[in-house]
Amino acid sequence: MATNMEQIQLNLALCNITLWEPEALSGFQLSACKLQCMENEIDPIIVKITSSIDALSDIEDVATGDTGINDVTFINTTPPSASSWAMTAHTNGTIYFGVNKSSPFYTDYIIPGVSTSTVPVQEDLGQGMEDRSDADILRDRQAVLRSQVEVLEATINGLNIYKSLIVAKKESLTSEYAG
Repeated sequence: MATNMEQIQLNLALCNITLWEPEALSGFQLSACKLQCMENEIDPIIVKITSSIDALSDIEDVATGDTGINDVTFINTTPPSASSWAMTAHTNGTIYFGVNKSSPFYTDYIIPGVSTSTVPVQEDLGQGMEDRSDADILRDRQAVLRSQVEVLEATINGLNIYKSLIVAKKESLTSEYAG
């Protein structure tokens, strides 16, 4: 059984992730083999990000007890240029986290990946539900993404969106040429 300190170190190690900037779908959309390879890469990344979210929660809620004082401190940094975001944990509980807000994956998948339960797309203005403006939704999603954990959670949703596009394209390509 791991000691408290060993468990914290294991949890911090799970928080060392750099999310690559995936190739644009248009770059390989005509290759069923490449589409399959990209699809196969996504689930392990989702598992890794989920493990890091669980590790952060464990550090804050379980490993050191809930004292009301954060055990992990995030410091904003600049991620590597070919990534959407990067997170690097250190043994003292400092986690360097940087987001590349100009990354196509960030703008096309992570921002839309913010949960609709967090940022609703409709609101009740007293006469029933009405669609919110795209500008209001975008502003609210970007505000939510100031939280590192929200970026991680939106990334999982974004990766699932990206994967569904890959799967649909692969199935379409396969069925077009099979018949």
